[in-house]
Amino acid sequence: MNSIENFLSNFNIEPASLSVYRQAFTHGSSVANSKGKNYQTLEFLGDAILQFYVSAILFNSFKDKNQGQLTLIRSKLVCTDSLNQIADELKLKDFLVLSSNVVATEVLSSKKVGADIFESLVAAIFLDQGLPKVKEFLDKTLLPLVKQYKEGKIELKDSKTRLQEHMQSFSKKTVFYQTYQSENNLFKAEAIYEGNVYGSGVGKSKHEAEENAANDALNKLIMSKP
Repeated sequence: MNSIENFLSNFNIEPASLSVYRQAFTHGSSVANSKGKNYQTLEFLGDAILQFYVSAILFNSFKDKNQGQLTLIRSKLVCTDSLNQIADELKLKDFLVLSSNVVATEVLSSKKVGADIFESLVAAIFLDQGLPKVKEFLDKTLLPLVKQYKEGKIELKDSKTRLQEHMQSFSKKTVFYQTYQSENNLFKAEAIYEGNVYGSGVGKSKHEAEENAANDALNKLIMSKP
């Protein structure tokens, strides 16, 4: 068996076809000049499946939460950082197929790439095996994050709120975000405070890009502490 098959066997998945899994790990750069398929369309489907799965889990697990609270919890569980964390734990980037012209270290260190290939893998499992097998896979990989939230191990405040609170411990000025739409319908944002850029981020929406920029700023501030 090849490495993808070995990986899938850990989750009791016997692929009917490996082609959709290969697509899930194919970076756009490797098929840019051909008719080959990459993970971008699978990522779209995987994102929708994850939203459905997490929404159902939260609806049944947190009867005391209102719609706004459930939405906030869901956004934390399926954000780029959370999904990339799972991708790193599963070592999904080891299977990534890249063009020889791409700087591998930049792609492999990208949190967005990690989140994207996790979403793509979810879509591949759905297309090859169906929803029950997707649920089994997510119960093993994503459900532990829900349990961490229940145990108080996940910070519910979003990154923008935490960054603003941190900055206002020094002054009353407000962090603002410069956001614009870039290629591939993605958004890019910069977290700016007193004229200085503290962090940057990319996302599928303006909100996600700004959240990622705030999180980047927080990580840099933590690392800069003596």
